[in-house]
Amino acid sequence: MGGVKLNNGRIDFSDRFIRPNYSANLTELNGSLGAFRTGSREMATLELRGRAAGTALLDVRGALNPTADPLALDIQAKATDLELAPLSPYAGKYAGYAIERGKLSMEVAYKIAPDGQLEARNQSSSTS
Repeated sequence: MGGVKLNNGRIDFSDRFIRPNYSANLTELNGSLGAFRTGSREMATLELRGRAAGTALLDVRGALNPTADPLALDIQAKATDLELAPLSPYAGKYAGYAIERGKLSMEVAYKIAPDGQLEARNQSSSTS
């Protein structure tokens, strides 16, 4: 597959499994995914910047090949100043209480080795 460029893109996500339903929008998405081939673990470069939920700055970088088996992946992502109140459906279900206010900043890194083993790193901080 040839490379793909994204200019001012948008992703609308809805989770209808959780009650109440959760929706999130990724907007102002700009970046690129390089070329990749099936039948190879050779990865394409990924660079993507934008906004999450209209407020948080989003930056995703790394490389991947979604056709590799197992998936070939080595990415880092960063979100800064994500409003927490919209995440209340998840907090209610999994933590037992709603979130009234606050912001979250986080950095994650995920790498999948050729044997399929996942290596993950997650760091976050919040403010109220």
